[in-house]
Formats: sequence, C-alpha cells, structure tokens
Amino acid sequence: PGFSALVDFVCFDLNGDALNDPATEPGIPDVSVELFDAQGISIGTTRSDARGVYGFAGLPPGTYRVRPLFEPAQYTATTPTEYT
Repeated sequence: PGFSALVDFVCFDLNGDALNDPATEPGIPDVSVELFDAQGISIGTTRSDARGVYGFAGLPPGTYRVRPLFEPAQYTATTPTEYT
C-alpha cells in the first residue's frame, strides 16, 4: 500500500452549515492543527496557510483525527475532525 495525504481547510463557517466553502467563507490563517493516529497518539502538527489550508503528507493508510488549536479558544468546529 502507498502513502496518502490529509488536506483540509480551516474557515469561518459563516452560515453554520458544516460545509467548507472557500469561495464564500474566509479561511483562518496560522491555526495550529494537531494530527492523531487511531490510538489517539499525537503524530504531528502543522499550521494553516494564509488561505486556511493545512495538510499532512506521507501518511500510511489508516484512521486519523485532527484537532485545530484555535486561539482564542471560542471557535467551535462545525465539520468532522476524524478521517479514514
């Protein structure tokens, strides 16, 4: 099996529909995002770019969970943070 990548977008979900729409909902830059494996062990961190995009590359197939580390902590995730 090959390796894969996980790429997503941190944005202001202005209409609260849990859908990321880069065309109408602005990204949140410079957000730290932590990646966890299926056992809940932290295996990496990255930051969102100027458009709110972040990614982890070179991942073996499996189940992963991400945790955005918002500052200030008043933001609430409206989309899933677990990926297979």
